[in-house]
Amino acid sequence: MELKRTLGLWGVFCLGAGVMISSWLFVLPGLVYESAGPAVVLAYALAALMAIAHCVQEPDFFRRWLNASSADHLRDILLLSGRTRDKSTQE
Repeated sequence: MELKRTLGLWGVFCLGAGVMISSWLFVLPGLVYESAGPAVVLAYALAALMAIAHCVQEPDFFRRWLNASSADHLRDILLLSGRTRDKSTQE
């Protein structure tokens, strides 16, 4: 089976938007380094520590972490942070 090699207007738009948005993942740390200097490494480390502290501060975090049955369950524990996933949006 051979695939058609076509790229419509919507595909070109999505490709261009994705490239522009994802380029900031590489540009932003450079801009921060330019303004903050070598302290940017410390700033990112402190931000990571604050994110970890936010996850761990929940009373039953460790019990849920140890009882997680799959990678999806671990992802939900970290990302939902005490909220429940809306069942109507799941497929």
